[in-house]
Amino acid sequence: MDQVRDAIGASDLSLYAIAKAAEIYLSTLTRFMSGERGLSIDALEKLAPVLRLEIIVTEKKKTKK
Repeated sequence: MDQVRDAIGASDLSLYAIAKAAEIYLSTLTRFMSGERGLSIDALEKLAPVLRLEIIVTEKKKTKK
């Protein structure tokens, strides 16, 4: 998720403009940027074209106990 935060921070757009273009709530984006919450896959899929990102979903590796 740090890569998404970095892309948002590097964007020339305001958080408001990004949220509006991605059709997500500004509060969702603000909470994500502050580290208060994560983003859903749906929100990531909406943000990707706005930020010119490609989202790749992979399986989590299982840890041995």
